[in-house]
Amino acid sequence: MTVTNLAQNVSLATETNETGAYLTPFLAPGTYRLTVEKPGFKRFVRENIVLQAQDRARVDVALELGEVTQSVTVTAEVSLLQTETATRSQVISNELIANVPTQGRNPFQIAWAAPGVIKTGSWRYLRSFDIAGTSNISINGSRNRDNEVLLDGISNVRSNRTVIHVPTMESVQEFKVLANTYDAQYGRTGGGIVAIVTKSGGNRLHGNLFEYFQSEELNANPSELNRAGIPKPPNNINTFGFQLDGPVWIPKLFDGRNRLFWLLSYEGMRQRSADPGVRTFPLMEWRAGDFSTLFNAQGQPVLIYDPLTTNPQGIRQPFPGNRIPAGRIDPIATEVFKFYPAPNAPGDGPARVNNYIYPSRWIGDMNQWIGRLDLVINSKNAVFFRYGQNPFSEYRGLVFVTDPKQSNPAEPTGNAPLIRNGRNWTFDWTSTISPRMTFNLRAGLARWEETTGNSFGAGFDPRRLGFDPALVAQYTKLQFPRFDLGAYQAVGTDRLLNFTANDAYTLQPNFSLVVGRHFMKFGFEGRRYNDNAQNPGLASGVFSFGRGWTQRDALRADPASGNEIATFLLGYPNGAFVDRNIDPAYRGHYWALFFNDDWKVTPRLTINLGLRWDYETPKYERYNRMLRGLDFNAPSPIAPPGSGVESQGRGPVCRRRRTEQVFLRARPQQLPAAPGRLLPHHRQLGGSRWIRPLLCGRV
Repeated sequence: MTVTNLAQNVSLATETNETGAYLTPFLAPGTYRLTVEKPGFKRFVRENIVLQAQDRARVDVALELGEVTQSVTVTAEVSLLQTETATRSQVISNELIANVPTQGRNPFQIAWAAPGVIKTGSWRYLRSFDIAGTSNISINGSRNRDNEVLLDGISNVRSNRTVIHVPTMESVQEFKVLANTYDAQYGRTGGGIVAIVTKSGGNRLHGNLFEYFQSEELNANPSELNRAGIPKPPNNINTFGFQLDGPVWIPKLFDGRNRLFWLLSYEGMRQRSADPGVRTFPLMEWRAGDFSTLFNAQGQPVLIYDPLTTNPQGIRQPFPGNRIPAGRIDPIATEVFKFYPAPNAPGDGPARVNNYIYPSRWIGDMNQWIGRLDLVINSKNAVFFRYGQNPFSEYRGLVFVTDPKQSNPAEPTGNAPLIRNGRNWTFDWTSTISPRMTFNLRAGLARWEETTGNSFGAGFDPRRLGFDPALVAQYTKLQFPRFDLGAYQAVGTDRLLNFTANDAYTLQPNFSLVVGRHFMKFGFEGRRYNDNAQNPGLASGVFSFGRGWTQRDALRADPASGNEIATFLLGYPNGAFVDRNIDPAYRGHYWALFFNDDWKVTPRLTINLGLRWDYETPKYERYNRMLRGLDFNAPSPIAPPGSGVESQGRGPVCRRRRTEQVFLRARPQQLPAAPGRLLPHHRQLGGSRWIRPLLCGRV
């Protein structure tokens, strides 16, 4: 019995056993020809056998008496009815992938139309690098993202089951959505399985080019910009690419037809579009302490009260003329406002909200490609290797600057830049050991890389703003600090540059064996998951300012008193913290053994039997840094004298560490002990104030 791939003209020979059963596993999707020869019988030829992803096609052969030189040719298609397995699935063919429009040219979107599949989450971000949108599906009533994705048989998800690599549309031969699986070779899923198969080259050179273009001439100006009289910005999205495949053929040197094949697919994207928005900025006179023009939405004047005048009942006195004296303004606030742009619009209503309209740019670039090489070593051995990646980078959400070429260390965006790359490589070796046994070895790596944060403020020394050198010396990374100002636009980013790398290594040796009426498959699967991160957190500090310090009643807010900008000018934060993070390197393993037997009891009855053992280890930190220990003998920092709480030994296990102190500069006057004060434990130090958080354990 000979099975021939018509596109590559590559044949695989096998024999039937004593019961007449035969098996040719690990065939790639495509169109095949089956030829059966037996002395004393006419040769049997079955044309146009179409195999799809994860198919178990049954082709029965009835030989007629005669000479081998005579032949019987059957051209009818193989029945689409799956009689060899109880698994419920949906095949998405190459024709659908090529012709059905998708948002962002993401082939996963077509799978969402399969029975039993429900798309969850947003439908907005669905391009190949938007892994959250790609991964948010539920299959057969399972939890969101609780699925397995296989790319040429290799796992293509991180340890948290989010998709890593999305191949180009042109490189996908087809994929299959398995909603109910009755096959022990599949595991690590609480829902369904999406199996993707990539194309391979053939004996004919084949290629195609494409381009999709969106232009600002066909788009309206965003309403935010129209409102401010800002002209329509450039808005171009250009998606282009090609695919080439064929045999490796070097004239007069090497002819790889019928043996060595290649494929290369590329897709690029260039986006230069608008990303406008509206924010509320403080007026210039407010930044100098003059709040005589401050009104609320109802047109009432908003008075600023002096927190140093708080009486025992929590009532305060307003600043004369609603102006903060220059001597009371914290010099750090003055320096910060030098990086804060001025409003560029009148704003709405008496409160002058939405007075800053920014025509931010969305600049994105992607260079996605995938390549595959297939080698037929001999009639019994074949291998292929495939590698793909989809690197993407963008600058987006710029508020203080309008172009990445400009510079302002106080820029608040967290996407400057956002860099992502999903890599996937696979090696596959199939060997026919005997007519009854076939061996397959698969190995691969799926790797997700992401860099995000803010490069504008990276390396900025907070001492330039007036921060105490003793505090800055304890920072693990320098960046423009973050100042949250309530209803007003914050200053500084809430995301420092950070790096993430997630690996999923896979090794799968599998065997297929035919014994009598039993079609058995058994094997092993091992995976290693690495989750590495370098995330400093907010290592230069976050300082939050609210209205509470400058409102009339310290215990009760009202719409006619207090303002975040006034509180900021006085230097009295509601709270603050500095992150001191480790760079964790988490690792976990997954092991599985399986045995599957398709027992053909009668020509009309097949029983699928299977047994699978799975074990996934808990994650651990490779360098044992998740917990550095607790000091049980440290004195309690919160037990007052004479309270009866033991201050040592069995008391609270929290302790203060000098290296985790957060320094906030305040005015030298001692604030009265007003009810409802938000500042934590503090002490006076030479005209400055130390804010000391309590640290439970060490991280």
